[in-house]
Amino acid sequence: MRISRLVERLTAILLLLPVHAGLAVFSATPVSASDVPVASRPPVNPTASRDAVFSRERTWQWVETSERGHRYDIFLSLPKAPAPEGGYPVIFVLDGDTAFSTVADAARTQEILFGPVVVVGISHSAEVIGTPRQRDMSLVADITDPAVTRQSRTRNSDAEDFIAFLTGQLEASIASRVAIDPHRKALFGHSLGGLLALHMLLTRPGAYDVLAAGSPSLWAGGQLIWQELEMFGERSASGGTRPPAVFIAIGSLEDALQPEEARAAATLKLRLTEQMIHDFAMVGNARLFATRLSGGGRVDVTFREIPDATHTSVIPAYLGSAMRIAMTRWFGSMLSAIHLCRRPESEGCRQSCHGPGESGPLAGAGSLHCGNNSTWVSAVRP
Repeated sequence: MRISRLVERLTAILLLLPVHAGLAVFSATPVSASDVPVASRPPVNPTASRDAVFSRERTWQWVETSERGHRYDIFLSLPKAPAPEGGYPVIFVLDGDTAFSTVADAARTQEILFGPVVVVGISHSAEVIGTPRQRDMSLVADITDPAVTRQSRTRNSDAEDFIAFLTGQLEASIASRVAIDPHRKALFGHSLGGLLALHMLLTRPGAYDVLAAGSPSLWAGGQLIWQELEMFGERSASGGTRPPAVFIAIGSLEDALQPEEARAAATLKLRLTEQMIHDFAMVGNARLFATRLSGGGRVDVTFREIPDATHTSVIPAYLGSAMRIAMTRWFGSMLSAIHLCRRPESEGCRQSCHGPGESGPLAGAGSLHCGNNSTWVSAVRP
């Protein structure tokens, strides 16, 4: 059986299907910025009278069809704060079925610490799961045995069509709904999505100012991704332009076949061997790529090998780190001073809390009362 079918079917079962089932009732579908519908899909069990559709405030979903006729589920999460003068920073998340919710929740949680961010998820679930991901994100045309694929130089033209959709039609669609800052954009991708993010960096370094590649499937880039890396390093950095921030993460367990992966392969009657995992060379390739990329000084590279993480369990860990890198780049480091006074007011708090415009080491960002007259948080950005 072709290794491509094995990889994609495993991804569909282990990653996409459970989350996609939850997202089917995730939210409504916006039509335009001025006409956001509130209708939602029926509950999972429509016969249970007390069932309610799960929805998220300020979150929408719709299907976007590319010029080539390919269909994508698009998820959009908006922050509470109004858009700044230049527009919101925006994070585009590939494989939105598995990553959108995590990033959207993180953006909302950290809005008070950093600032407001728009999150956009792109999912292939509007088409048949599996093949469309391979079509859009593999750099080489034929993915067969990984040991052979790594030597391939035959380019997959469909990946360029998908990139054109991302940077053209989709960005225009988002911009018609909400104001975004064209200078503060990030692209997060895992596995094949991580490969595509690195390809975007090497071939279109100005498209995004933050790129995160979790467990990038560099073997599916054949020789092309390494040729692009070599050419990228030979080009001199453009003067006066802030280099992109790049984050590459890999799970420490990705070079060995894990028991749960073997069980899943057996259930699906697929052949997955230690030799195949060895041929993927996930950990070594990721480390080597990050080392070579950082050598030219053209980008700000962070590499992290996440302990005790597999190809799937690494997802939330890499997304958390990627979020911090993006937010720090756009808004500065985390609020530089946080003052917690946990004495009830009746006891008399001896600390001073400073609001906007007041003097003192904690002035600037304002104060937040956390309830019950017992906790104040006062903080300032650098």
